[in-house]
Amino acid sequence: MRPQGLRERRPTRMRRRPASESCARLLGLAWLLCAALAWAAGPQVVQASDGRSQITMPEEWLQQRGLHDNAEIQIGSRLLNQYLIVVTEAKGATPGLGFEDFVRITQDDLLEPLVDAQAGKPYDLTIGGLRARQFEVRGSYGNTPVAYLHTAVEGREALFQIVAWCRPADYGRLQARLKSIVGTFREITKP
Repeated sequence: MRPQGLRERRPTRMRRRPASESCARLLGLAWLLCAALAWAAGPQVVQASDGRSQITMPEEWLQQRGLHDNAEIQIGSRLLNQYLIVVTEAKGATPGLGFEDFVRITQDDLLEPLVDAQAGKPYDLTIGGLRARQFEVRGSYGNTPVAYLHTAVEGREALFQIVAWCRPADYGRLQARLKSIVGTFREITKP
C-alpha cells in the first residue's frame, strides 16, 4: 500500500536514437578528438606536395582538400573559416614569365571572378629571404563575401602564389595573424 498523496512511479523509458543521429554524434566526437590532438601538437610545418616549399600552419588548422585544383599546399580551418593555399609555377615553365608578369597575372586571376572587388595597393616585402609582393582584396565570390591576402614570392627555382582568406567581417582581427602565417613560407631548394 502506498502512502496517500504519492503517485505511482513508472520506470522511465530510454528513448532510442535513430542510427543516423548516433552516427552523426560519433563522427562529431571523432572530428573534435582529431582537432584537439592537432591543437595539442602545436604549430606544424607542412611541406608542399611538389616538395618545393613549406609553411607552418597554426595548431588549430588542418590540411585540407578541394580548396584549389592546382594548389601544392592546402591548409585551414573549416570551423574558423580561415584558409591558405600555395600554388607553384616552376621558373622556365612559361618562357619569358618574370616576377612582375607573375604578380600581374596572379592578381588578375584573383580579381576576375570577384563581384564588387576592392583591392588594396600592392607593397613589397621579404619572406624567407625572398622577394615578395602582397596586397589585400575584398569582394564576393558568387554569393559569398570574402577577404583575401594575396602574396607573390620570387623563389630561386619557382614563383609562388600564396593566398589566405577568411570572412571580410573577420579580416580586421585576423590580418596580422594571416600575414604571420604567410611569413613562415619557405622555398625548399634542391642541393
